[in-house]
Amino acid sequence: VVPSQIPYRRQFQNRRTLGKTFSLRAHEKRRPRAAAQAAIFVRVCSVPTAAANVWAATLLDVADMKKVKKIALSGVFTALCTVFLLIGSIFQTLDLSAAAFGSIIIMVAMIEMGKSYAFSVYLASSILSLILLPNKTAALVFALFSGFYPIIKEPLNRIKPLFLSYTARVLLFNATLSLLIYILS
Repeated sequence: VVPSQIPYRRQFQNRRTLGKTFSLRAHEKRRPRAAAQAAIFVRVCSVPTAAANVWAATLLDVADMKKVKKIALSGVFTALCTVFLLIGSIFQTLDLSAAAFGSIIIMVAMIEMGKSYAFSVYLASSILSLILLPNKTAALVFALFSGFYPIIKEPLNRIKPLFLSYTARVLLFNATLSLLIYILS
């Protein structure tokens, strides 16, 4: 019996009740063998070993849940970014503002989930917006200019001579803006 199969309330009992018998709850009545195995496991194992096993199983479950949360949050950020770009595509005066709001969402994704998830949000939002939007100006501004800049900005800030850091950022800004102007004209 692995510790994750022990019913939840039984995993976190204190030392006084760890070796004593347990009452059968409704889910234990359906599976009496599993309840008996769990009770034997708790009695046989010493308290530190059982606690370490329970914590290991809990940490694995928490790690999986964190990954699931990050993936779900990536989907929400992708949808939100695509909606902002859709609004910018519908109202053509808001195309640059929509790309800036999309960039802010990428920045929040970078802070909350890290670089790889932020890049996946950027890539998915760029592809979806280039496929779905009726007016591609906001999508191109986001995909070529403002979408990846929050992801690239952090490594550029780590360049030690501050002059080189500013120079690299200005060169990147000018190169992507020139490419965007060339494509849009």
